[in-house]
Amino acid sequence: MCSDLFATETRAYVVLQSLQGKQIPKLYSTVTLPLDTGSQVVSSKAGAENFLTISGILIEYISGPTSSDMAEVIPRESWQVLIDQAVQIVRSYSRLGILNKDSEADWGRAKSGEDEEGAIGAVMTTRLAKLDFQLEYTPSYEWIQYAARE
Repeated sequence: MCSDLFATETRAYVVLQSLQGKQIPKLYSTVTLPLDTGSQVVSSKAGAENFLTISGILIEYISGPTSSDMAEVIPRESWQVLIDQAVQIVRSYSRLGILNKDSEADWGRAKSGEDEEGAIGAVMTTRLAKLDFQLEYTPSYEWIQYAARE
């Protein structure tokens, strides 16, 4: 399972290459490190090597607050611009189809149901309203055509 997640993440960074260093962290390298098994006997069965290595990715560190901490450390006059940028990033990577493992319709339904941009725009609208700030967020409804019909 971990090797599947590593492969998926690595493929995603290849697809997202045009966004790296601008809208998402830059991928510096992938790494695979052997586990030290000491003097234990290691199985020679096929696939055993997957359990004897640790794979990972090295990505750019981007300092700054999380969206949860934003209101406490970012000036109020920057909130609208920051949330607009975050929603645009979600729209950018969504258009590249990085989760497109299934049919387009299946993937579109998953995108519609997940509402990734709303997880930023709608959530931050509610959160910042408690601080008497009216965030202007308009959903794109880009995936609505795939929404499950009842």
